[in-house]
Amino acid sequence: MTFSPVPSGADVRAYIDGTAVGALKSFSERCVQNLTLVRELGSSDNMIYNRNGKEYSISLQYLLPLGCSLVDAPVDPVSLTSFTLMIQLPKRTLRFTDCVCASVETTCEAGGSILCRLQILARNRQCIDETE
Repeated sequence: MTFSPVPSGADVRAYIDGTAVGALKSFSERCVQNLTLVRELGSSDNMIYNRNGKEYSISLQYLLPLGCSLVDAPVDPVSLTSFTLMIQLPKRTLRFTDCVCASVETTCEAGGSILCRLQILARNRQCIDETE
């Protein structure tokens, strides 16, 4: 999976249920057909997720606000179920619905910032082109 880096100063933002997640550094998406079993975060049981349809796997890398940890971040994706992810690009918006968080990783960056890597699975994807 190749990440699309977000150019410095670019007007690209990511929102979970309407709340900005932080300074987006990169994202990637891919479509998967017939994904049948997904491990539910925080559970030892497998759950069936959209068995005969398309799935979208989205990876985000973003910086949490300075001085913020994952515990007090604006959005805690681990605790959410069936949420909406929106990625706003300069001329279009990608909207993913029926999302679940598959994994979260954090690392400390130089200067004390925390980089969050978030893996999301979604059932639906919509691309909304901006008209001028």
